[in-house]
Order: sequence, then structure tokens, then C-alpha cells
Amino acid sequence: MKKITDERLKVRNLKNLRIAFLVENLFLYGVLGWQLIQGKGISAVLDWGNVPFAAVLIAGVTAAVLSANVSEPMADKPRMATKRLVRIGLLVWVIASIIFWLTIQEQPLGVHLALAVGCGLIIALVWTGIDAWGNHFRSNDDE
Repeated sequence: MKKITDERLKVRNLKNLRIAFLVENLFLYGVLGWQLIQGKGISAVLDWGNVPFAAVLIAGVTAAVLSANVSEPMADKPRMATKRLVRIGLLVWVIASIIFWLTIQEQPLGVHLALAVGCGLIIALVWTGIDAWGNHFRSNDDE
């Protein structure tokens, strides 16, 4: 396979990829909407066992992570210190745990607390991971 060297073809290829991603996501959202119209409950549609929903979530996270290497250098922000990344991660963990504590219902107290803290930790780890990945592409202050 030959490497594309013409800039116009590179731009056209990127536009084609963007359109393909848009069509794919519209199809998946249409399938999810069709499932709702057919009477499938919202909890069944928004479940990891539902393949279209899982595909939408995975595609969204992948797009967010991959766009960091383009958006972070263009943001022109200085690199964050590791301590600040950790503090932000801990704050996200506390906030997400509180939100999960308020939304998870009908569980014994120990299970309720473990679920809230565990789910909050997952959100905080993903958030902090994306921040750390984006921080990798930021410039140092002394450059």
C-alpha cells in the first residue's frame, strides 16, 4: 500500500473518516432509539450487555483519548504538575462517589458504600488518565 503524500488527498481522507464515523454513530443511535420505540426499557437499552450501547460508549471514549494529542498542544496551556493531577483525580473521585451514593438505591449499607466508592474510582481513574495523557502533549514552562 502506498503512502499518501498529496496534502489534498490527506485532507479528503480525513473528511471521509469523519463522515464514516458520523454515519456509524448515527446508525448506532438509531438502533438504540428503535429499541426504545419497540418497548425495550431504558435500563435494558442503556446496559453494557446491549452491543450498540457499548459500541457508542467505547467509540466516544476512544475519540476523546485520540483527540487529546491534537487538542492539548493547540490549547497552549502549561504542563500540570503531578501533584495537581492527583488532587484533581481525588476531587473527581469524591464528587463521583457522592453522585453514585445518591443515585444507587435499594442496597445494604456496605454494598451501597462499596458500589459508590468503586464506581467513583473508575470515573476518577478514567478522568485522571485522560488528563495525564493530555498533559503529556503540553509544553513545559521553561521552553
